[in-house]
Amino acid sequence: MVNDNSSTLRQRELGKQLRGLRNPRGLTLDEVAQCLEWSATKISRFETGLRCPTLRDVRDLCYLYKVSEPGCVKLMALAQEAQKQGWWTEYDDLILDPFSGVGTTLMRLEASRCTSYRHSSRRRSMRGRQSKI
Repeated sequence: MVNDNSSTLRQRELGKQLRGLRNPRGLTLDEVAQCLEWSATKISRFETGLRCPTLRDVRDLCYLYKVSEPGCVKLMALAQEAQKQGWWTEYDDLILDPFSGVGTTLMRLEASRCTSYRHSSRRRSMRGRQSKI
């Protein structure tokens, strides 16, 4: 089980465990999808951690895979944790606007550095061409 506060990691862990239940049973994504009347894409997204299943989805998968009750409870708890927002969402108001204040100054400095570099590169290539002519 994951000991991190990241909901993405919990989601991936849940997906890994769901795939670990499906594969030994020899079931394909299409077979599971047909049994549950879902799309294979939906199941694939669960298993890759791109989408978090609902508790009902986890319960249905546990029933299909014949998971024991304690195992199902653990998976459902992991699904609940994965549905929670990450700790960093509490600090959304502290994120600096990159287009104001210090962010703008840093962006201008970086842009001027890139422009200077490009400009000096063109001069060298022009000098090289002139000497060959």
